[in-house]
Amino acid sequence: MLLGDKLVSLRKENKLTQAKVAEILNVSRQAISRWESGAAIPSTDNLKGLSELYKVPVDYLLKKDDSESQLEEAQVEERRPASDGLRTIVSKKIIFLLLAVAVVAATFVAVLCDPGHHAEDETTPIEELDESKWDDTGTGEFTFDTLD
Repeated sequence: MLLGDKLVSLRKENKLTQAKVAEILNVSRQAISRWESGAAIPSTDNLKGLSELYKVPVDYLLKKDDSESQLEEAQVEERRPASDGLRTIVSKKIIFLLLAVAVVAATFVAVLCDPGHHAEDETTPIEELDESKWDDTGTGEFTFDTLD
């Protein structure tokens, strides 16, 4: 069954006129007529409005299936508890959190166990300093050149 046929059928089942549906959805009666004839397709917002008005899932309106059981299946799916999806989301968050903790722990252990990182005295004795940087004047005085 096509979208237009479903809209006609649902409107008649709910004993509504095109004018009344148009008023409820805040569209023109001609828009309802075009949707039902297949000359136009309702916008996403209007599909949501039709779905709420007729108490059917948007998925039912959009699928091209001749089976009457499609509506029943869609309604059962819509009533199915969201806990399955929620469990999946929670599981992904837990896995992400565990991975983050593992990365932080591994970083912490790597810093603590770094063989190149010692808390020993790292000062260099004066004898080992590069002599080319010493003052060779022997005066021990420093002079500053000034710009005149």
